[in-house]
Amino acid sequence: MGNLGFSTPFDENIMRALTPRKVKVPPIDHYDGTTDPIDHLAAFKAQMSVLTSSEAAWCKFFPTTLKGLALTWFTELPFGSISSFTALETAFKQNFIAGRRHRKTSIHLMSIRQRREEDLADYIKRFNEESLKVSDLQNSVAFTALMSGLYPSSRFTLKLAESEASSFSEAMNLAQKFIQASDISKMHEEPSSGKKKHEYTPRADNPRDVPRKEKDKKPRLENHWNDPQYNLNQREIYLDIKGKYPLPKPNPIRTSASKRDKRL
Repeated sequence: MGNLGFSTPFDENIMRALTPRKVKVPPIDHYDGTTDPIDHLAAFKAQMSVLTSSEAAWCKFFPTTLKGLALTWFTELPFGSISSFTALETAFKQNFIAGRRHRKTSIHLMSIRQRREEDLADYIKRFNEESLKVSDLQNSVAFTALMSGLYPSSRFTLKLAESEASSFSEAMNLAQKFIQASDISKMHEEPSSGKKKHEYTPRADNPRDVPRKEKDKKPRLENHWNDPQYNLNQREIYLDIKGKYPLPKPNPIRTSASKRDKRL
């Protein structure tokens, strides 16, 4: 393979095999060696299985999905050491196994609980995300974990109990319908801003209901000019109305006692 200008780890059988023209580089994220290699292999296989069944094509296109440290690793493989995609896959897993995502067990899924103020849609989304982290998750285990994780007073808990759902997929379909129905119901509810407030009728016998301006008003003095008892001097008038009406406090007398009117 000297005419290629570089040393390849593939043997002659792979290099000489013709690659179908319809096959193109699979549209997946390039692997740099820092994430889960199993995820990258799964994505690569899913794309290539649709394009071709040629093992040689699988081998040749796999390096095009690598970058950084992962691509450096591939170029440093011994010359002619890869004779099949199985051999390439095994070498790839062994080298990058340290970056594999830790898989959780069903015990972890049983610990997922719906929070008191958490919407059903948010809980279902969080439950699904955590279920993907469990290896070989059985349908019955997922269904049991979903049931036990629902908040006790949730309306969906009663709905699920009344239904004939017995599998995780059936429970998920029922949850989606329940969420959609709840969203439609919320859309038809009257906005809180448009609701009429309770009209409050002030009570005349409640001092707090009397307008402030009315409370601050001073009692109005009635006209008693025609009443003989008010045809008196100022001192007698003052003594008569003292305590009956809130008269303003008079200013202090500045005239000396010797000059004051003795009649007052």
